[in-house]
Amino acid sequence: MRSWSRRRRADAVAGERCSPWALPRPRSRCWRPRSLAAPALGIDVVGGPASTRATETVPSRPPAAPALDCSQFASDDAVGALLGAHAAAADPPAGTLTGVASFGGYAASAAGGGWCSWGDDTTVSPLPKTWRALTVTLLPHAHDAWTKLAENYPAAAANGADYDGGVSRGGSCSTPTTLSPGVECHTNVLVGSSWLEVRAGASDLPIAETDFHAFVQGVLPAAARFDASVPVVTALAPLACAGPEWLAEVKSVFGLSAVSSLGSEGSFDLRTAAHLDGAATSCAYQPSEDGSGGLLGTLSVLRDSAASYATYRHAAITTGGPAAGVHSGSITVAGQTVPTVVRTEQDGFASTTVVDALVGSTWVQFAAPDTDEDTVSAYVTWVAGRL
Repeated sequence: MRSWSRRRRADAVAGERCSPWALPRPRSRCWRPRSLAAPALGIDVVGGPASTRATETVPSRPPAAPALDCSQFASDDAVGALLGAHAAAADPPAGTLTGVASFGGYAASAAGGGWCSWGDDTTVSPLPKTWRALTVTLLPHAHDAWTKLAENYPAAAANGADYDGGVSRGGSCSTPTTLSPGVECHTNVLVGSSWLEVRAGASDLPIAETDFHAFVQGVLPAAARFDASVPVVTALAPLACAGPEWLAEVKSVFGLSAVSSLGSEGSFDLRTAAHLDGAATSCAYQPSEDGSGGLLGTLSVLRDSAASYATYRHAAITTGGPAAGVHSGSITVAGQTVPTVVRTEQDGFASTTVVDALVGSTWVQFAAPDTDEDTVSAYVTWVAGRL
């Protein structure tokens, strides 16, 4: 085994426990996704204020089967050997309704891959007192991104464990302590041209590093079969969502005198890799040009994501539904009515409005803290009109 580093994850917010795999906001160590709460209203932004108010239960058909067959990646026995107990496969997988759409497994799905999870969903807040979780994510066509990010972030891409059938970089396991007996492990493995990310953790179980490596080795044959069968795709040009026209529209929609892109911190990780081929795009905006004012909103655009959007919409409606603040709305794009999913995430006194729409096969999402549905949908409409 080569230079498999051991470190302890630092809490992102002083005095506050973060979800272990919470998706980070740009320039932030950790983002605790908020839970669904207060009702959101359906809207039609064309012609001004909201004109429709959806109060009925929204019908939803189950989505199509995902690209990854999770049963082929890990058996119940393999998961149990790692987590010390039976952990059922999650359907849909963890993180389906939490976080920025283009930061999680949906970005891998947009590129033709996907993700699977077993056990508890550690992307939600608050976390259960005791949790055990496992996630496997596969991003195809990632060889160039792997090479580029390894060169740009050599410290994060340190050589990992030796595996038969893949090259490992950037892995680590935390060290259990008396106060925190659990362990979190993760690694990245290049299998053919696919980027495999495996994360496992437990709050109450000191997972053995050797057991984690054995599990990863067991996943590699299925990852190799998937890599060999995935079709070749043409890389897409990234959207210039931080360009002058886009910033001018954000400024207009929010009625502000200044807006800029918040930027994001890249690293040697699958999330950064997924944004390099244009399948996933994200931009975070701030209400100033000098870095002040905090987060105004975050845009996600996922190409070729009709199946992923169906998964998201089905989960939002069946898991959340009107009682949890999820409703159907609509926008008008090029004279056509496009349905939207509108929901509100609540965290204490703070709330975030999230509007999602599928335009052709492209999924557009905009999430903005302390903002009304009309404003959020107006920007989604403008973005949809540029696709």
